[in-house]
Amino acid sequence: MRVVVFALLLVAGVACLAVSVVAQADAVAVRFWSDGVLVLVERGIPQGMPPAEAAVRALVAGPTQPESAAGITSRIPAGTTIASLNIANGTAAVDLSSEIVTGMDEAGLQSIFEQFRATLGDFPDIRAIKLTSGGRPLYSYLPAAPQIGSPATSGGPAVSGVGLSGKKICIGPSHGRFWNGSGWYWQRSLTCGLGESVLEDTNSVRLVQFLKQYLTQDGATFTCPRQLDESDCCNSDTGYPWWKMCAQTWLHHAGVSGSIWASYSGNTGADTATARDSDDIRARPLYADSQGADIYIAHHTNAGGSGTATGTETYRDTAMEHPEYETSSYNLASAVQSSVVSTIRSTFPEEPSWADRGVKDSAGGFGEIRIPSRPAILIELAFHDDCSRDASYLVDDFFRSVAEWAIYNGICSYFGNTPTWGKYSCEYVSDTIPATMQPGQNYNVSITYRNRGVCWFTSRGFRLGAVGDSDPMATFTRVDISGEVKPGSTYTFSFTLKAPSSAGTYTTDWQMVRDGYQWFGPIVSKNVVVLGAPDTQPPTAPQNLRRSAVTTTSITLAWDASTDDVGVTGYRIYRNGAQVGTSTSTSYTDSGLTSNTLYTYEVDAYDAAPNYSARSAAFAAGTGGTWTRSNANRNCYVRSGSPDVCGSGGIAVGYSTTASLLIRRGLVQWDMTGAPSQAETLNTPDSVRVKLNQYTQVNSTTAANISLYKVNNDWDESNGTWNNVGIGAIYSGATVSCVNVGDRTWSWNGNTQGIPIANRGVYIKNDSSESSSSYSKVFDNRTNVGGTGLPPRLEIDYVDLTAPSNCSIGINGGADATSSRSVTLTLSAADTLSGMSQMQFSDDGVSYTTAEAYATSKGYTLPAGDGIKTVYARFRDAVGNWSAPVSDSITLDTVPPTISIAAPSPPTASAGPVTYEITYGGAATITLTGADVTLNKTGTADASSVVVSGSGPTTRTVTISGITGTGTLGISIAAGTAKDLANNAAPAAGPSATFDVSNSVASFGLNNKAAGDAIIGAASATYAFTVWGKVTAIDANSFYLDDGSGKPVKVIFAGHGLANGDYASARGALDVSGAQPVLTAQTVKKQN
Repeated sequence: MRVVVFALLLVAGVACLAVSVVAQADAVAVRFWSDGVLVLVERGIPQGMPPAEAAVRALVAGPTQPESAAGITSRIPAGTTIASLNIANGTAAVDLSSEIVTGMDEAGLQSIFEQFRATLGDFPDIRAIKLTSGGRPLYSYLPAAPQIGSPATSGGPAVSGVGLSGKKICIGPSHGRFWNGSGWYWQRSLTCGLGESVLEDTNSVRLVQFLKQYLTQDGATFTCPRQLDESDCCNSDTGYPWWKMCAQTWLHHAGVSGSIWASYSGNTGADTATARDSDDIRARPLYADSQGADIYIAHHTNAGGSGTATGTETYRDTAMEHPEYETSSYNLASAVQSSVVSTIRSTFPEEPSWADRGVKDSAGGFGEIRIPSRPAILIELAFHDDCSRDASYLVDDFFRSVAEWAIYNGICSYFGNTPTWGKYSCEYVSDTIPATMQPGQNYNVSITYRNRGVCWFTSRGFRLGAVGDSDPMATFTRVDISGEVKPGSTYTFSFTLKAPSSAGTYTTDWQMVRDGYQWFGPIVSKNVVVLGAPDTQPPTAPQNLRRSAVTTTSITLAWDASTDDVGVTGYRIYRNGAQVGTSTSTSYTDSGLTSNTLYTYEVDAYDAAPNYSARSAAFAAGTGGTWTRSNANRNCYVRSGSPDVCGSGGIAVGYSTTASLLIRRGLVQWDMTGAPSQAETLNTPDSVRVKLNQYTQVNSTTAANISLYKVNNDWDESNGTWNNVGIGAIYSGATVSCVNVGDRTWSWNGNTQGIPIANRGVYIKNDSSESSSSYSKVFDNRTNVGGTGLPPRLEIDYVDLTAPSNCSIGINGGADATSSRSVTLTLSAADTLSGMSQMQFSDDGVSYTTAEAYATSKGYTLPAGDGIKTVYARFRDAVGNWSAPVSDSITLDTVPPTISIAAPSPPTASAGPVTYEITYGGAATITLTGADVTLNKTGTADASSVVVSGSGPTTRTVTISGITGTGTLGISIAAGTAKDLANNAAPAAGPSATFDVSNSVASFGLNNKAAGDAIIGAASATYAFTVWGKVTAIDANSFYLDDGSGKPVKVIFAGHGLANGDYASARGALDVSGAQPVLTAQTVKKQN
């Protein structure tokens, strides 16, 4: 027979290479292996032999020599013979010689069974294949699988009504990438040019993803031996994401016991330590056992039949290692097979006659359903090598969802239950159809559903439909879906409704529909009032926004209702300017907040139009906080004259370093300085907590009950009396040997029992038996037994109602005055509970600045205008409590002190002394000295001494003495010789009035012409002369005087200050030795 390779096929999920011979009229096809895939070869049928028998005998005989040369092999060892063969009543029973078990492992058994199953799959009447050797089932030659977990309850499931709540279901997606001893490989092959999308190793995961959704949304607990999350990456050996890896590798990675994922090889080393095909087969059912599943379903897709086979077949096993589950497994297989076939026929229009290949018996050939200690089946959903039909269905999400819903439905049927969610089902989520509309106005609306059934596609007829195929507000009756809506996903249908032009009440109702099949899901029906006239009137703004309740993480708001001419529909709530919610009532709870934090709220109202009101006045409110204190004092209580032992620095309640226990009680006190007041303590059952770090000691298993009591009067150790209120919380627990069991918290209602009273605290006692050695509880540090503990702690949840205290403000460090409007404020405030947050300032105590962050120093600008300035400050804590204003005042003085210089006394002098009276106005301090006085001189006048005398804030005397020369003297005073309280410096003063200084001989007047006479020249050595006339300036220190005689006289006088055309006289020494008379003046006087 000539062998020719024609095509690549798949048999039962195994790649199958079709190899045919020259066609014969009577031939059968048998399956052998080639490069890991099953190949199809034809064999003639001997005369008179039934075809099925001929196929079995040809299969056992093995490949021909030419076929072997072409690489075709059989997992049935050479030399194996048929001891007996019986095909009757749908069962093929084949007893094989002992060679069949040579080298056989779990994977080998499956490979042998695959050859028989694929070969006899051409004979639909054969529903069971039983392979034996020496009368024993082949699987009995394998080591038994370990018993993992507890077996499921036998005898069939209990009927429970609707849904799957309380059921645990394990689904095993087939195969996955595995280590075959030399490399990583897929366990099945690619087909139909569709790549990994139809590869059984991967597609089974995507199918089971749908089934998981159906099971879990109906209340079942779902478990799976493979990773279904496609985002989990990656296996380090292969780089493949975990969902593509086989169950053995994934369970190893997930930390499952090696008794599950290495149950056949026993090798719990690396995945690559040994071939893992047999381990993988057993890992799936053993995982189901470990999870205590009620049922196990092995989920596969099929192959074989020359690439033309189609339909679904389901296997059960009549040779289970736990035969008590065989009947239940058959019932489960029947329910699932029936549901899948009928659902596909009625729901998937391409296959109205989907092939029912029936429920078959693997009779021990599939380890995956032979091993479990619970009902188990294996489903071959469709043929992934049927490229013209099934393969394309298996990559279609609609087919996938239909088939997996059908499996879910079959599971419900097995349990005797009705599915909560039909194949056409959904939940209403929300809609935005308004209650009122304006006539003729368009409204963009939406309806949102959550799909609970098969996938929705518009191409499959799924749409939102107008009930009754009409609607008074729409000209259309269907709204399409964009894309795909998987089970569990929500979809929002957005469309436009138009209000009728006439006023009245109209009903618009919508429902999901699969056109041509069924309307389904809840109807969204709304009665819409079309108003007679447009509503343009907004509601009034909400009033009296306030805080009605508070916790450490939430604030509940309340407000007075708004009014509206039509009706208020609801309110919008804003936190710190951003909308955070809506309410149809006059209250709202804002949750998820930060403790001890201030928030600002506003609320507005809206009607159905909608018209929106103005926002309410802003309201600031803070959350609660938690006050803690751990610096507890601990004391022992002495009773009956026998002192108690507290241990090392701790509280003991029935404790001793030996097993002999004494009666012990303890008192814990905290410093309550800064604690919240009773009114500030939140009124919740656990608003006040006592936390104790607990140790136990002394071997005992008897529970000890510990109670705490609030002490309401002073503690009296002498007689052990106290007045207490029971907190009511008791901790009970068995003791163990010297171990820290961590914090134990007792709670009591803060506004019922109250917070601990200052300096009184909490009393601790053993309620069970204070003298029994069976009880032992130790709190706090026990260094004598090596413990490290924590002191007793007190926690109080509160809302801060107390404004900041110890508030103060100072301007420029408390100065009385300032010369600058720019000042520095020194600030102080304290808030024990929530801390400081903000501050505000005012110049009049009425209008305050915008609140700013609290600081201890701030630059500030005083109002303009001199005078007393008062600055007010107030402080806010973190939750919005404002302090009363505090203030400080300062005088703003921007005018410097004034200086006046009186006339000299006397006005004329030759030697002095001459005095000037200096008067200051507005000075606080005067620092005038002689160094600050400048002499203003003319001629040769000068002085050797300038002295300042006097005291007080107003006057000083400047005395000039040692005067010489001839001319004039006056004074000027430098700036800065006095300051006022605001530190303004006095300006410079002067020049003052001058006094004449005369120390020369008598003076004679003469005209200019006479100045040149010889007589005058002779007298000039002895006498001073005075000349006069009209001024012609030469420079700042000299000028001419012309009296009209034609003989001008030159006058030298430094800083004369005269201008051309002035008339002046000059007195001084005359020099006639030159060509022109020159008068060196002692004095010069302007005459005009």
